[in-house]
Amino acid sequence: MISYKMVEKFVDVKDEVTCNRCEATAKYGTYGADFHSAYYHGGFTSKLGDGNEYAWDLCEDCLKWLFDQFKINPQLPESNSDDESSC
Repeated sequence: MISYKMVEKFVDVKDEVTCNRCEATAKYGTYGADFHSAYYHGGFTSKLGDGNEYAWDLCEDCLKWLFDQFKINPQLPESNSDDESSC
């Protein structure tokens, strides 16, 4: 027979997120608080550093600001869901 005992366990949980650009913060799981996370790993001869890793979060306002800086606006690719030949 296996017996069990109660133990206290501490774990890291996401509590809040902060925008790297404007420093806006929100509690994780807050309805309407749209934050977007990104990650980059510099490859061989990267201008940001060979092997350097970057992670950041942007609120939706700052993400829109970033998109507005692009010469070609990012957009979703066209869906091929209606195209039966792609199956």
